[in-house]
Amino acid sequence: MIDRWVDAGEEDRLWQTEAWMDRATLSTRDGTYLIRYQSMLKPLVGTMSGVNVLECREGLGLGRSMARTTEPMKQHMIKKHNWDEEIFLDIDWEAHRRGANRHHKQRTTLNKHLGNILPVGKVVSRYDPVKCRSDCPACSTGDGTCLETCSHVYRCPARSKWRKQFMSGLRKKLNSLGTEICLMEMMLAGVKSALARQQFRVPQELRNLAAAQEAIGWIHLFKGRISKQWINRQRDHIGDKATTKNNALNWATTVIDYFFTQWFKVNK
Repeated sequence: MIDRWVDAGEEDRLWQTEAWMDRATLSTRDGTYLIRYQSMLKPLVGTMSGVNVLECREGLGLGRSMARTTEPMKQHMIKKHNWDEEIFLDIDWEAHRRGANRHHKQRTTLNKHLGNILPVGKVVSRYDPVKCRSDCPACSTGDGTCLETCSHVYRCPARSKWRKQFMSGLRKKLNSLGTEICLMEMMLAGVKSALARQQFRVPQELRNLAAAQEAIGWIHLFKGRISKQWINRQRDHIGDKATTKNNALNWATTVIDYFFTQWFKVNK
């Protein structure tokens, strides 16, 4: 394994040309990154062709070419997220791929988000606990009780204003997309429950859908991982009015794009 300090430009170039097997990223004051990787591996071919291509690339290549995804990569994701194969296959990877492609200029940062390797306190403190704090700089009182994790970025008490804007914007987005009312209300309730870590009531007719997303994880909506049952329900709602622009797949893609866009905003 090799440790190298590189700037953001070189990191992006390496990302496109090498299959990285092990990688840790640390932001530093001078804007460089610590990259731990195994070099001289074969370049990526197609989508997810490298065995165990790092978790920070999870899902970006999954979609139409999922049949070519290596079994080790799929098993890696299943094990990491405590899924089974049925849950993995229930995720609409094509909508996920399309949503991610709308942020191709920010792909490196998005990859880190998807792979849970952002330079948050929990990660950076493992490498330099003296310089880097593990607790959240926004809400911690300094006693180390508020660990900064990737999911804490959404839930941080100091970001309550962002959460209100996010929920309001999500309602407007879903409404503008012609989302079925029951579907819209359940997504809003599910996201709110993921942020607040609270249970919510599910209408009888949507319990199967809710259970499917619960199996994936409601917090995974922020990573664009939604159950195919959302798309199926919206497809039934659109019915004969579907067009090349107004269809269930485009609906899901736009919803995922919203989650990614708002995630970039909260990290500015």
